[in-house]
Amino acid sequence: MVQGKETGYFQRTTAIMIITVLSKYITVYAFNVGLARLLSLEDYGDYKVAETFVSLASIPIVMGVAGAAVKFLPIAFKESNLELI
Repeated sequence: MVQGKETGYFQRTTAIMIITVLSKYITVYAFNVGLARLLSLEDYGDYKVAETFVSLASIPIVMGVAGAAVKFLPIAFKESNLELI
């Protein structure tokens, strides 16, 4: 088992990730509860449909950006080209 600095780093990183995910969930939940109380049923439904379309449309965009980053970032680091980074 790995002991020392690496273990502490992974534990801190894991704790930060868990806290980030939980805080995002709590924030989104509170926001949706607030909107549900403020908006009418039709308006809140329209909001949720629009939110779902945006979420679904962002998936291919994020996947494309990830592929582009893998392709272009090593070249930019070799050339020290900060504009590409």
